[in-house]
This record gives sequence, structure tokens and C-alpha cells, in this order.
Amino acid sequence: MPLPLGHAAIGLAINDLLTGNSFASWRTALYLTILANLPDVDVLAGLLLHGNGSTFHRGPTHSFLFAFLAGIAAANAWRIWSQIPKVGVSTCFLLILSHVLSDLLLTGSQVSFSWPLETNWSQGSTGWLVTLTSVFVEFYRDADLILTCLAIIVAKRLIMEIRQQRIFGILAYRPYTANITSQRVAKESHAKILSNPAGHPLGRSFLK
Repeated sequence: MPLPLGHAAIGLAINDLLTGNSFASWRTALYLTILANLPDVDVLAGLLLHGNGSTFHRGPTHSFLFAFLAGIAAANAWRIWSQIPKVGVSTCFLLILSHVLSDLLLTGSQVSFSWPLETNWSQGSTGWLVTLTSVFVEFYRDADLILTCLAIIVAKRLIMEIRQQRIFGILAYRPYTANITSQRVAKESHAKILSNPAGHPLGRSFLK
């Protein structure tokens, strides 16, 4: 099951593929991490209200509708507080949805993806100690997921760098070839004038 760091890695990788600015600033990286873990706000609600993080877990916040509505709200949060980075609606939506989909596909427990048409609550009891341990101690369990996302980010950036260098090389080569061509044409014209000055317009004007 992806833990907070695993969800954060998935979110950062998705944003980097879309925009390439996951690490533009610490505020951006932090906000993207929060969005990628936003559906688990139900765990915090359960802990605060009942001392059990599983009480509301995997309910409405783990749905397509929540990802859509929360994505719109998150994209406009900067209007309320200017310190919040500007992130597009589609990016916010995909980051929140990535959490829902990873919980759906990478775990054995169901989520309430089609809420309000269906609701699937998490079973069992999860107290503060278990929750904090999973966040700050057991993050190593997501090592393979984090390394995979990191590899995707590095590979994407290497490909973009290679493409930019290739484009720059082509643009730099074109003026060079154009200059060589113009020099060759000038030399040929000069040679024709010297070989037959009377038969060339420039040569005739020079002879006059």
C-alpha cells in the first residue's frame, strides 16, 4: 500500500511529466505533496473525531468526484492566499486522482471511486501511534515506488535535454550552411566574371 511518501513521489512524477516544474521551489514541491495526499484527510478527520483513522478512511475523499471538486478548489487557492503556488486545474485534479487510483490498483482494499453511488469504508482500527509510525518510520516500504518515480523524472529530463541540444544544433547548423552556400555562390560568380568579363552583366558594367 502506498504511504504518504509513495503518494508524494507519484504526484511529483506526474506533475514533472506534465509541467517539468515539480521542484521549481520548496513551496511548489510541498503543495504538490499535499495535493497527492489530500484524499487521506479522512484519516486525520477520523483521528481527531474518534481516535481512529479508519473511521472515515477510503470513503468520499477517495472518489473521482472528490478529486474533481478538490482539484478545482486547489487550483484557485492562490486567490485566497498568495503564498500558495499557482497550479493548473488539470494538474491538481490528476494529482489528487493519482492517490485514489494508486490505492485502488496497488492495494487489496476497495475505495469509494464512484461515490455517491458506492461507499467503501476502511475496516479495522488505526490509532495515532500506528498512523505516525507509518508516516515517519515505515516510509522505507515505498522505496521501490519512490525509486521508480525518480527514475521516470530523471529519464524525462534527460530526453528533454537531448531534444533541446539537438534542436539547438540544427538551428546553429543552418546559419553555418547558409553562410557556406553564399560564399560558394559568390566565389563562382567571381570566377565567371574573371573568366569572361564581357559575357557577365557585372563584368560588362565594369568594362564600361
